[in-house]
Amino acid sequence: MRHSADFQTQELYEFTEAHLEKLGVSIVEVERFAIWQADALEAMGRSRPVPGPEVDPASEKAQHLRGLLDSFRFGQTQTLTMDFASRDDLEAPLVADELQNLQKDHGSLILMGEGYGKFDSAGKSILLDKLKDVAERWQVYLARLRLMGEPEPPFMDSSRKLLQRWGIGASDAQALLGATLTEWHQKRLDF
Repeated sequence: MRHSADFQTQELYEFTEAHLEKLGVSIVEVERFAIWQADALEAMGRSRPVPGPEVDPASEKAQHLRGLLDSFRFGQTQTLTMDFASRDDLEAPLVADELQNLQKDHGSLILMGEGYGKFDSAGKSILLDKLKDVAERWQVYLARLRLMGEPEPPFMDSSRKLLQRWGIGASDAQALLGATLTEWHQKRLDF
């Protein structure tokens, strides 16, 4: 993930790293803990002594590491269902048009972001500014839906479930992502 040229993959990596930092762990520690678990299982299977973990198994840090690994186990989806299907249930044509434009603009930026690693500093800055603009437009759109009493798009439920598995609320995730993107933007433009 950390070496991907795709913007969304890099964004997820940076977000995950920032979230883990708030929990007092790092991606490297999660990786080491996963390796230790595999080594311990292999040792038990071969009737050898189990290697000692780097982290005290009774510590809060170990609990966070176990919880994080459990949230990424097979059988649990880690992707968002970005269901942008047409919303025939929207009463106001203006709101339906706004959704269609947002979907188109967001989709274009996702495709553009696939080549993020090849962009120069100016290109990266332009993409990040456009993404920030689309994120603000989504916030306005969703707030308008709530005020109108309209149901949220299906991807909102998918987003909430994913964040719950990570132990973070939507507002905390939004604040963390904003701070992460600002810091990341500076790091990426300064090379």
